Amino acid sequence: MEKRLNRRDFLRLAATAGLGMAALAGCAPKVVEKVVEVTKVVKEVVKETVIVAGTPQVVEKEVTKIVKVEKVVTKIVEKEVAPKEQVVVRFITNDIAWREHRYRQILPDFAYEYPHIRIEYTHTTANWEVMLTTWAAAGTMPDVFYSRTQKTSSRARLGWIRSLQPYLDADPGKDELLEDLWPIQKPQCMYKGEYYIIPENISSIAFRFRPEFFYEAGLEYPKEPWSLDEWWEVMRALYKEEGGKVVRWGFDPGWMLTASGFAWMFLIAGFIDTENNKCIIDQPENAEVLNKLQDLKFKEGVIPRTEDIPEGVNLFASDMMASNLAGVWEVPSTREQLGPDKHWDIAWLPWNPVDPEKNIGICYGAGYALGVDAKDPEAAWTLCRFLSRPEMQTVFIVEDMWALPGRKSVTKAWADYILTHGSQEPEHVWVWPDLLETGRTVPITAAEKELEDMYPGLIGPVLTTGEKRAEEVLPEMQKEIQKILDKYAD
Repeated sequence: MEKRLNRRDFLRLAATAGLGMAALAGCAPKVVEKVVEVTKVVKEVVKETVIVAGTPQVVEKEVTKIVKVEKVVTKIVEKEVAPKEQVVVRFITNDIAWREHRYRQILPDFAYEYPHIRIEYTHTTANWEVMLTTWAAAGTMPDVFYSRTQKTSSRARLGWIRSLQPYLDADPGKDELLEDLWPIQKPQCMYKGEYYIIPENISSIAFRFRPEFFYEAGLEYPKEPWSLDEWWEVMRALYKEEGGKVVRWGFDPGWMLTASGFAWMFLIAGFIDTENNKCIIDQPENAEVLNKLQDLKFKEGVIPRTEDIPEGVNLFASDMMASNLAGVWEVPSTREQLGPDKHWDIAWLPWNPVDPEKNIGICYGAGYALGVDAKDPEAAWTLCRFLSRPEMQTVFIVEDMWALPGRKSVTKAWADYILTHGSQEPEHVWVWPDLLETGRTVPITAAEKELEDMYPGLIGPVLTTGEKRAEEVLPEMQKEIQKILDKYAD
């Protein structure tokens, strides 16, 4: 049976012949000069008096005479079109290694559409902050690079990235693009009122659980998010002992307990007042939640301590833990860890009692930045804009079930793909997009990097070792964090 090439196959084959295509694109037509002579006949209608033959009758008759012949010379000149000089755009991404394949998969489409732009692409899993700092010092920042949206303010303030606003304002598709972005992510992509990042993806965090343990404990899938107090009770219900020994822990927040911006979900009364550049962590509602987590871990044993976890053992996959937190990017890894015989699902994080219209979750993602050292910013912007297209996100987000698409219009395709491929779990995949609608943004501050680095050590006495209560630690934390914020005051 004859195989027909689809559009993507054709584009890839075409791009494989890259130099040939570039040569064709660079060929200019020769000068063609044509002279065309056109005879223009000018006619005149006159009246003549004639005698009708065989009769004495005299009549008037209209006669057309050619009175002038003109030659019109038309010269057609096809001017020689100068070929576009090929420019190079240096594009670097940083994430899980297997994502490199997806980026390389779409670049031939770009080469076909923009043959005058050659992409030098590199994917790295090295320490991204170190690499960016080195490039910035050397004046060799990549033209386009992958950038977390919570870091937009800090990188823009440092002068590492260019404002995208001039290019957006000149883009006829600007309104369509911006309307298709998640409202919670837009402020994360901006600095001083201008866009600096075009989103690729966004992440929300859900409550992940093993259904067999969930229903064994007599729990029912919630019809709406739990209250915070109900959530603590769910954790307790999932905990199981036999003969005074832990058989199964009820919950484990894992690294999200103290590390990254996601850890700030437990600060339900807030962490940073970004409008006023003030740390607001020292509040009784925050202390109450942090103390509850400490008790569940060190007093009740519902959450495992670090020393309880066997080295190299995945508690969730080995039936030793009933629930934890799951980022939207963890669909492929969870399926792989559980295999075909074990099942999982997700549910909403609880409502925030301080702000009942919000859940406690923190949301942010990543996108593309235009480096300040780009030699041809227009060409670099062309790549950024190309990568932002829905059809491109379908390739490197949907087909890998990776995070949530940065464009809302691709969300259904993403959810449908998960529910129709592989194990088709989690069943309630739409919980993740729902959590974006009612979630909280990561604090938008140029101090983000220092805050992420400093927070685990500051909160450690409460959540890592359990040696102090939150109300003992938060006042001093607030002072230390304020010192950091003050350094970044504009």
